[in-house]
Amino acid sequence: MVAGITSSTSSTEQTLGFEPAAQVGSQDFLRLLTVQLRYQNPLEPMKETEFVSQLAQFSQLEAQRDTSALMRQLLQLQTLQEAAGLLGRTVVIKPLDGDAPVQGTVERVKLVEGDVRLVVGGRDYSLYELVEVA
Repeated sequence: MVAGITSSTSSTEQTLGFEPAAQVGSQDFLRLLTVQLRYQNPLEPMKETEFVSQLAQFSQLEAQRDTSALMRQLLQLQTLQEAAGLLGRTVVIKPLDGDAPVQGTVERVKLVEGDVRLVVGGRDYSLYELVEVA
């Protein structure tokens, strides 16, 4: 019954005057390298091995960032798949806002801004609020 799964995303805009470090790309690295070359001491120039070392370190950093992003996506999909297995099941939810526990049938499973949500009794709850599956 996968038809009960929906996805909703929202874009948040950066209001800061710079991009976060996670957004640094190869163009930024090349710009930095160019500036480094421009302002280096001509009497003590950098060795080519230092450039190659910096490039290798940057490549490793990019690969780690990409791997991390893929792992987050995989975990999110796995969590969504596990939550989809709750469709039609009776569950007990203990809301984080302190309301009384709610018992009901999981009507839908949604993904909202990276958070897997269960719809029970017309209201959506985080998967982390789930305390029991009957």
